[in-house]
Amino acid sequence: QTDPEGQTVCATWVPEDQWNDTVRAIFDKQVIRFGTYPHSPYYYRDSFDVVCGFEYELADALAKIIVDHYPSLENLAVGWVEVTDIEMPGDGTENTVIFEALFSSLIEGSYDAVFSGIFKNSQYTGTEKINVPTFDYTCAFELFYIGAIYTGKEDLGVPPKGNLDVLAAWLAERSREDNPIRITHTESRNQTDSGKLIESKIQENGGYALRKDMLVDDIKDLLDNKEVHIYVGDLIQIQVLGNSPDYPIDLELDVLLGTDTYVMRYLAPFTVADE
Repeated sequence: QTDPEGQTVCATWVPEDQWNDTVRAIFDKQVIRFGTYPHSPYYYRDSFDVVCGFEYELADALAKIIVDHYPSLENLAVGWVEVTDIEMPGDGTENTVIFEALFSSLIEGSYDAVFSGIFKNSQYTGTEKINVPTFDYTCAFELFYIGAIYTGKEDLGVPPKGNLDVLAAWLAERSREDNPIRITHTESRNQTDSGKLIESKIQENGGYALRKDMLVDDIKDLLDNKEVHIYVGDLIQIQVLGNSPDYPIDLELDVLLGTDTYVMRYLAPFTVADE
């Protein structure tokens, strides 16, 4: 909701007699069915086959909060529908694939809500434009930036951080025509655009760069073996890969490469179909 000053604020709790048909149908069943694609750390089974994870705990906490506000729902339970038949392409578009699968089943009524960080505009545009229900959000979505890491290939030294122009000049000085700075990323458009930007900056400084998009599994092997100098990826990937005390080194370019920010619709944690 928006306050009189135009600021976004959390909505107030809706009185029971004002619930719409969708919400009333869910609560009349005394269970909220969540759809999920099981994967750590969101929703997964541990070595003892016990379900755990951030989304699993968050759903229980959400149900308790709802009951606190609506005592008539004291028996409200949480149910889970595991969507496991999703084939991953391995080309950096996994989030989109998961989104499409969960979204389709949500519209079909297989469950009532989705965690897995889905953010959805009211008008869906996929392979074709279709009319769908509008969606409500219980949390703001995030802007997601693309970043980059130096893998440590050839021990070029500690690169300058947080300044793309300075970094590009530093890399250009260390490149040769027969040994260019090697850059890799997935086929994701935002990663590709950012990779091209780094490549062009190096070339503008008189250096040599070679860029190639790869599948995720292949990229992991390249990083493990330090076969490329620079990896361009989204912020979560950079945080995971760039946390070693030595290499790889987070180049802290997530804002500078964010001329075209990557809106991560998968980071808003709760989505409900409004029929």
